Amino acid sequence: MDAYSALTQLVTQAESITWNRFYNFLMGNSILVLAWATIYSSSACPPMERTVLISISAFGLLTSPIWAAIGSRGRKFLNDYVRMAREIEELPLNSAIFSTHKPFKRAEELRETLPWKWFGSFPILVAIPWAFTILFMVLFHASLYK
Repeated sequence: MDAYSALTQLVTQAESITWNRFYNFLMGNSILVLAWATIYSSSACPPMERTVLISISAFGLLTSPIWAAIGSRGRKFLNDYVRMAREIEELPLNSAIFSTHKPFKRAEELRETLPWKWFGSFPILVAIPWAFTILFMVLFHASLYK
């Protein structure tokens, strides 16, 4: 039962870390996009404007796929912890303890049976950084022709 308790804490921690990282990603990229848009729409044309626009979009273009990988990796850790906890719930010697309530089994069942499965944590944590990658490609292209 100590292992189950530890896994429960690891799941909670992994969930928290994953979403905190995603929040930081969204905040950072929001700042990059806002900075890019502010510079792009300014009427003044400083000599380094194009270089700064290209640099901002290139930075976002390079880092967004990294964030997709970080999100994927974090969810794989979490899924592994859930799998291990499910295995403990299924052990014969724990059948009396988990006879009616198996929270990790129920969580997996819900994840697989609820509608809009593609809006789960894993697809969101991977797809949104890739969407930002596409956005930064567009911004990079616009920067070249400013």
